[in-house]
Amino acid sequence: MRRNSFKIFLLFTTFLVPLLFAPLTVGYTQAAPGDDFPKFGFSYINGIAGATELEEAGYQKAVDMGASIEHREYSWSYLAFSISRVYEWKQLFINKFPEIEASIAVGVISNNFSVLTSEFNFTRYTTIPTPESNLTRFNDPLVLAKLQNLTDIILGTIGGFSYISFGNEVNGFFETYFDYTTETMTNTVMLDDYVNLTEQMYTYVQTNYPTVKVMMSFRNQITSDPINIAAIIDRFNDSCDIYSMAGRIFTNDYGFLENLSQDDLVDRFTSFIDLCGSKNFAVTNIYTISDSSAGGSELYQANFIRTLFQLAGDYSDKMEFLCWYHIFDLPRGYLGMLFNPYLEAQRSLGLLTEFGDYKLSYHAWIEEMRALNLIPNYFAPWKIALYSITLTAIGGFLVFAYVMEGIDIYKKQQEKDATPDEIDFEQKTKEPTKKKKRKTKGTIIFDASYSYDETEESETAEEEK
Repeated sequence: MRRNSFKIFLLFTTFLVPLLFAPLTVGYTQAAPGDDFPKFGFSYINGIAGATELEEAGYQKAVDMGASIEHREYSWSYLAFSISRVYEWKQLFINKFPEIEASIAVGVISNNFSVLTSEFNFTRYTTIPTPESNLTRFNDPLVLAKLQNLTDIILGTIGGFSYISFGNEVNGFFETYFDYTTETMTNTVMLDDYVNLTEQMYTYVQTNYPTVKVMMSFRNQITSDPINIAAIIDRFNDSCDIYSMAGRIFTNDYGFLENLSQDDLVDRFTSFIDLCGSKNFAVTNIYTISDSSAGGSELYQANFIRTLFQLAGDYSDKMEFLCWYHIFDLPRGYLGMLFNPYLEAQRSLGLLTEFGDYKLSYHAWIEEMRALNLIPNYFAPWKIALYSITLTAIGGFLVFAYVMEGIDIYKKQQEKDATPDEIDFEQKTKEPTKKKKRKTKGTIIFDASYSYDETEESETAEEEK
C-alpha cells in the first residue's frame, strides 16, 4: 500500500505541480532583455472615490501598475491666472514619485478654442488683422514674449518636464476652414500665424531646454479626424520633435460611442501613425468606457487595452508613450453636474471603479505589463489557489492512504488475536525425551589457533557416537 501511495505521489509531482509554473501570459510575447518599449502611464492620475487629481494614493497605485509618465493639459488662460496647480503637481507628487516622468500641454489652442490670455483681444480672422483693428494675431510679438516667459517658469523655475506642447488637438480649431469635399483648407491665414508661433517656440525650447522634447497635438476621435489632420500636419514639421494624438473616446461623426472591432481600432491608430512620417508619435490620452447603458462594457474596455498594447509592440520603434486617461472611475454625477449630462456615462473610463474594485481592463493592463517585464511577474492568484488545492489534495491523499493502511493492519492484528491457538493432543501425551548432555573437551580458549568450523565438526561427531 505504501509503495502504491508513493507512486501516486510521484505522478502528481511530476505532471501536475510543474504545470502550475507555466507562464502566466500564455499567448503573449515575452519581452527579451534589451527590448525597447514605449512608456505607459495616465493623463491626470486621480484618486479613489474622488474626482480630484491630487491624490497621493492614486500615484502609488499608478507606480504599482508600472506607470512611468503622466501627461496633463492646461489652458494658457488658466495658467496666466494661476501657475500654482502646475507647481503643486510637480512638488507634491511628481517629485515624490521619481518613477513617473511629467509631460505638459500649454493650451494656446485647446480643441475648438483659442485660449490666449484675457489681455489679448483675440478673435478668429481670415485676413491679416490691421493695426487699426486692434485684433491679436497668433504670432504677435507680445504673444510670443508672454509664451516664452511662461515656458521659462514651467521648464526653468519649476523644471523636471520631459515633454511640452503648445496647443492641444489643434486640428479641431482649424477644421472650421477645412472643406471635406475637396479635402483642402479654404483659408490658412490663422494657420500660417500659428505655425510661425510654434516654430519660434520650438527653437526657443531647443536652445534653452535641449533635454525637453516638443510635441504637436492632434485630435483623433471622430471618424473624419484623420482627413483634416492630413491637410495640415506637414505644416508642423519644423514645430516639434513628436506628433501626438488625443484619442479620448472613439466616436462617430455624430458623437456616439463606437464599439470597434480589433481591426477597426487598429485602423483608427494607423491612420494617424501613417501621417507622422519619420517623426515619433505619442498618445497623450485615450480611453473607452465600461458603462453598459451607453454601449460600453468591461469586456470591450479590456479588449481595448489589449489592442493598445499590441499597437505599442508593433510600433515600439516609433511610439514615445501612451497614456490612459484616469486610473479610477469618476464619482457618479461628477461629469453631469460640472460639464454636461450627456457626458455622465463617460465617468466609467477608469481601470478600477471609484471605490477601488478591479475591472477586467485592470487585469488586462496588469497582464500586458507583466508580459513586457515592466512590472514583476508575481504568482497569479489563480495559480496560488490551484497550487494550494493541489498540495492539499496530495497531502490529503497520502494521509488517507496511510490511515487506511493503518486500519487494515489493525484489523488483521485484531483477527489474529481473536483466533484460539490449536492444541496438538498427540504431542501432549508423549513422554518427554531426555536430552543428552553434551560433553565438552576442556575449556574453549578464544585465541588465534581456535577454528570455529573445526569445533563444530568435532561436536557433531561426538553426538553421532
